[in-house]
Amino acid sequence: MAITNKKRKFGLLFTSATILVPKVGYAQTNTDLSELDKFSNQETSPSISQPELAPLELSKHEGKAADLILNNTFIQPETASAPELSTIQENSNLKPINANNTISQACSAENIEKPEFSQSGKQFCKPNNSKDKLEIQPDVVDLNTNKNFTIPPRSIQNEKNISIFTTNMSLNGTQINHLTKWQLSTGANFGDKTNAYFDVNGLIRINTRLEESLTKDNIFTVEQRSSYIQFQTARKKREITVNKIEPRTVLGTEIQLSMIGSCLDANNNAASQCTYLPGLVTDKSTIPESTLFPSKILENSKFGDVVSPESVEAMKQPGFQMGANGDQYGIDLYFPNAGSTYGNAQSNQTSVSRTEDIENTPVGIYSTVRRIVRANHKEAVIGRTVRGFGAIAGDKNALLNSAFQLTGLLLPDADPQIEGSDKPYNKNINVNLFFAANNTRIPTNSYTFYHSGIGKAKSPYKDANNVNQIPAASFDSIWIGVSPVKKYTFSSKSRYELTSPAKILSAAGAEGGFNSNINIATNINGQNFSNYLMKDFYSQIYLQVFSHDANFHTTTKFTEETNFYPHISITGNITTLNNIWKYYGGMIGGEKINAYVGTDFTQYTNDGWTFSGGAIGYTNPDNDYYSQVLGNVSKKISLGKNSNLVLSTGFNYAIDRKAEIDRFIVKSPGSSVTLGARANLGDVSLGLVNYFGALLPNSIANTLLADVSWKLSNNFLISGYYTPINESNNRSRFGASARWKLSDKENSPILSFGWNNNEYNLGSGPLGNKLGATDNVFSIMFKFARF
Repeated sequence: MAITNKKRKFGLLFTSATILVPKVGYAQTNTDLSELDKFSNQETSPSISQPELAPLELSKHEGKAADLILNNTFIQPETASAPELSTIQENSNLKPINANNTISQACSAENIEKPEFSQSGKQFCKPNNSKDKLEIQPDVVDLNTNKNFTIPPRSIQNEKNISIFTTNMSLNGTQINHLTKWQLSTGANFGDKTNAYFDVNGLIRINTRLEESLTKDNIFTVEQRSSYIQFQTARKKREITVNKIEPRTVLGTEIQLSMIGSCLDANNNAASQCTYLPGLVTDKSTIPESTLFPSKILENSKFGDVVSPESVEAMKQPGFQMGANGDQYGIDLYFPNAGSTYGNAQSNQTSVSRTEDIENTPVGIYSTVRRIVRANHKEAVIGRTVRGFGAIAGDKNALLNSAFQLTGLLLPDADPQIEGSDKPYNKNINVNLFFAANNTRIPTNSYTFYHSGIGKAKSPYKDANNVNQIPAASFDSIWIGVSPVKKYTFSSKSRYELTSPAKILSAAGAEGGFNSNINIATNINGQNFSNYLMKDFYSQIYLQVFSHDANFHTTTKFTEETNFYPHISITGNITTLNNIWKYYGGMIGGEKINAYVGTDFTQYTNDGWTFSGGAIGYTNPDNDYYSQVLGNVSKKISLGKNSNLVLSTGFNYAIDRKAEIDRFIVKSPGSSVTLGARANLGDVSLGLVNYFGALLPNSIANTLLADVSWKLSNNFLISGYYTPINESNNRSRFGASARWKLSDKENSPILSFGWNNNEYNLGSGPLGNKLGATDNVFSIMFKFARF
């Protein structure tokens, strides 16, 4: 769209009664907050999980200060799950600035391909149809109840007079502004082999108060104090169970021996009979099903014991006999598992199954928010303070985390100061001030106990007409809270399941005395004994070989247990309309303290280029918090009205992601090199991205992902993806989602559906055949809110 040649002003217009956006100088997006919901990943159906791969995030910020283009946000790659479907990129082309100077608001230029380890709050905006001028305030004499104020602190009765752009922020993952009264998002997730579980994210505003004031030395202040109660669910445990069943033929043997003869001990009666083998008997009741190996052998008699006449007579009866009246002499050993071979009469195919169980835990937190904005004739400052008090059900660190919350009571509020003067305050507040406040890095999936930060920016000149003339803004803060730390464990158990009675493969036996053809020789403590050397001996020898058909079960469990630990982060950023630079450092608790430091940047050019990069390093890297270096480049090419082509490439090098989990070496891909393209053609968006698997160590395997999304109406969007090439062990071949906004109202309920088809490579069988499992995962999410 063409831009008029009128001079353009940049900033937010403050008056003594309200905050307004400027008369001119912002993108005419022609959309409301409901339309902008499409660009929030938080609106995505929870079933569309983050994948091992996903489309690149492609967007552009170009042109003059007025040309702020809304961007489309995609998902960063994540291992072993399905891609979240991308949304259609809205085309926010500018309309000519009209004669009556329609008031509109700008959205922040989000990071393109921002580092996984950096998160900035998302900014929303909607048209503000308020008049750009207010009625003249009462005379100062009527209001002068304090000698320091021209307008003493007073409540702003009409909350809608305050632009939501100035109060928008993220509170424990929920986007809010001063008009938010309550929100509720609830979803059900289930699958063929995945248990049903629920996600809940709710927020209720307890109270809010907005005040404004103007001092005698021309410092204008707007202050917000609000309190909220949030109830959410957090991941507590994830357990994956793989059960493999192999058909086996188990071979067994039974050995029965006895040897009695005249006692050699002179102390015994010459006619006495003694045993010349120890009495060893397998206790069959203690043979474990898991191994079929004997675990207990009883010693019922000892070498040289005198055998009673009754037992001698019993042992001379046909068949293997060990004695009479409860006496047992000789050896009776039973080994049901002397070895096995693959396959049996019933089957020769290995089967495998995989199940996944996810357990969430409730979280409740009470938060207070204080926001202060002050402006004088040349600059403006913002202070934001959040204090939270909450509990996580089943938290193993409840005592430590509860004590950690008390730090928020001891630390001060962010109350930025600014110099006064005899010059009127500048009503054109720099928009970068609010962008910088929301670009602060807040740890993901974490809960805030204390967050305090101060930002400042020079106010723009009244005749500024180029983005380079809009001064940069900075925001520095400290964040204290708890973050998830996962513990991974492996366990494996095996057992036999006999599926047939014993089959005798071979059996033989003999018994007799001096005239028999039986010879038994033993060596006891270095002394040799043979039945031929004894008088009146009697021996028994019986051997048997048998088999069972059996199934050999191997059950392997991978458990991911999440606990929350204290986390302190110090972060800051410098934001312009063309650049965002972040810097941060902190420490995460756990079994080992994990300190880190990092930085990342994003730069936009007027001709459609976007550059981003970053690096972070950890002192004790693990599977979730590890050192990375990444970079991305994208180029947006216009194809006409409401159409464009975006080309992009990027890399992410996971330097030291931990590969060892509970003494096992597990491949956990974290690196990637990508090349992608996206065509946005009106209401249809087509994407293609390729992951090159061999260019960096520990990379995501070779993968080609294609996706499409189609906005059938302003309220209905469908998406789908397919990976024709995917060499990952755990992958999602295809999936789809739909998102339906039930009405055109701003706070209309939203219903989302999702489906992923996931495949898992579980190795190979003994015959070399590949083993695997599939799972169809579904989700339904319903979200509604009131402003």
